[in-house]
Amino acid sequence: MTPKSIFIAQPSIAFNELLNACDQALSHKVTSGVDNTPKKLSDTERFLSILAAIRDADAAVGLPPNLLTHVSFSVLTVATEQDMMDILEACSGMAFTFTETKARGALMSVITGTVQQWRDAVVTGTNHRHPEIRLGFNEIHQLFVEAGLTAVWSNFEYHPNGDGSYLLIEYKQR
Repeated sequence: MTPKSIFIAQPSIAFNELLNACDQALSHKVTSGVDNTPKKLSDTERFLSILAAIRDADAAVGLPPNLLTHVSFSVLTVATEQDMMDILEACSGMAFTFTETKARGALMSVITGTVQQWRDAVVTGTNHRHPEIRLGFNEIHQLFVEAGLTAVWSNFEYHPNGDGSYLLIEYKQR
């Protein structure tokens, strides 16, 4: 059984309150970068870009690595008992809860982590030795891609496997 996952909690950002507070407290407009980018930004990218602009009005728009801990996602996952242990190990450091399901030998968990933690877990999981774990983390990776967060893995290359899964391998620029 390949693990199955869905998002059950994504960030809900109070943009109006954030922007009003910034307008009152700062001497520069924190949305200049996001307003002038031709790229369609996810709410997470927009939020983190605004956070970067709070300190630096000229901050680049995107996903600053040092701010990835400001946003959390929760994923509900169903997997076999053994696969769940491997999944939770890859998600080391994240909050989780799990229980048995009606299906014999299957567990359900809710795992909550920051974008930085999920980035690391997805890389670990997509490079796991068992194809079921790789496929499960490929699915979680796709949830983030569909949420507009492809750039979280911009320093990684996809390497397809013959079993239908793919690896994410970090590349080093020289």
